[in-house]
Amino acid sequence: MGATLNTLYAQANRLLLNNDSHALGILSEADRKLLIKDVIRVYSKKRPLVQLEAYTGTSDDWYDLPAAWDDGFSSIYEIEYPIENSPKDTIAEKDYYIDLMSGGKKLRFNRNNPKADATFWVKFLIRHTFDSLGDSEIPESDQTAIAYLIMSIWCEAFATHFASKADPSLAEAEAITYTSRVDEYTGKARDWNTKYNNELKDEYTGTYGKVGFLQDPYWDRDND
Repeated sequence: MGATLNTLYAQANRLLLNNDSHALGILSEADRKLLIKDVIRVYSKKRPLVQLEAYTGTSDDWYDLPAAWDDGFSSIYEIEYPIENSPKDTIAEKDYYIDLMSGGKKLRFNRNNPKADATFWVKFLIRHTFDSLGDSEIPESDQTAIAYLIMSIWCEAFATHFASKADPSLAEAEAITYTSRVDEYTGKARDWNTKYNNELKDEYTGTYGKVGFLQDPYWDRDND
């Protein structure tokens, strides 16, 4: 099982207690947890989850998109056909595309359409989500990085909180205080976001990779 909403909240909350305990009263626990769901959407842009759906070839050159396809976010990572060969066989990107048809968006093949009754795998990217119990497929190894991103988003919320109080009718000293707090938390949000990026980035390649079974080098048949 991957990271849960509660474990991510607890880890980020410890950072808040250690660095900004006086800000605890600005956002309720419910609001802080709600922002974590926004954090996961941001995290998913760098580390989307790879999913696989198996298809059976037909005489047509088009197929419904995977059931878990997230329109506006999802993209095809690769199409494997024939399956389970070593080295792996994939269909070239130029041979397929997503098209809008009368029945909605479909996966269409220009050529090399898998043979009728043959199995092919479509591997595609989706966002991470929490289920009704707060569980997810986010790897526990990414928890620290996500906690940094949570702190960044919380600090943005703190900055917004103080910005809303900087009413022009306030006494000059109060206005300066609130403006100072806005600048303080805007800077902290930026610093925590930098820590998040540095923690998540691969030190050798400078990339963020994908999350899912493709992350496991022992699974990759090309490494046999």
